[in-house]
Amino acid sequence: MTRDLPLAHRIDSQDDSIDRLNRQVFEATLELDVAPDHRELAMRYVLIARRLERIGDNAVDVAEQAAFLVSAELHEFTDASRPHKRAEHDQGS
Repeated sequence: MTRDLPLAHRIDSQDDSIDRLNRQVFEATLELDVAPDHRELAMRYVLIARRLERIGDNAVDVAEQAAFLVSAELHEFTDASRPHKRAEHDQGS
């Protein structure tokens, strides 16, 4: 609505945080040594985290389309099939 191209690009970096959180929830669940009923609850948390991660990915897609409408240049902000260089670096620190 505001045709703010830099704002559209920031959504991609914000999505990186959601991706990291999704991964952390998954890894924490793998490390659990609890009763089966607690493990089921943990797996539900993994599913919730995954759904939130997908919402973030969809927001990036919408921002890419909005950027196209503003700039008339078609390009993806990131390649969703590979981890971001920035995300890999952040995980190591």
